[in-house]
Amino acid sequence: MRASCRLVGLLAAAFSGGCGSSGAPVEKAVPVSGLLTYQGQPLGGYRVTLVPEDGRRAASGVTDESGKFVLSTNTAGDGAPPGRCKVSVAWEGPPQQDAGGFDQPVEDPRLLPKQPVPLPAKYANPEESGVVVEIPSSGIEDLKIEFQ
Repeated sequence: MRASCRLVGLLAAAFSGGCGSSGAPVEKAVPVSGLLTYQGQPLGGYRVTLVPEDGRRAASGVTDESGKFVLSTNTAGDGAPPGRCKVSVAWEGPPQQDAGGFDQPVEDPRLLPKQPVPLPAKYANPEESGVVVEIPSSGIEDLKIEFQ
C-alpha cells in the first residue's frame, strides 16, 4: 500500500512538474494591469510587453481604446512575473472580429489602420526602450507606463 501511494505521488509530481498543458514551464504570475500613455494621452491598440530581467517568460497585453491593459503570461489575464522587467510597446491595431463576433488580431500588417501616435521605434524593443518597471510580489492594478 505504501509503495503504491509513493508511486502515485511520484507520477503526480512528474506530470505536474511546473508545466502547463503545452509542456512549457509555468511562470509564477501576479495580477498586473494599468494604463499606457504617450505625452499624457492614452494609447489604444498597442501591445505592452514586460520582459523579466532574469530571463523568465514575458507577459503582454493589448491596450483598449482608453489605454488600459491587463497582462497575461500563462493564461489570459493572469498577470506578469514579479520583479524588474524591461518594457516594450508596439502598435498592434484594434482587434478585428471574426464571423462569431470574437476579437482576432490583424494578421496582415498591410491591413492595419495607420498608427495614431507614431512612437519612436526604440520603444518596440525592450533592450532599447530604456523603460524598466518593478512588479511587486503582490501584483499591481494601476501600473502607469508613460512615454514622452
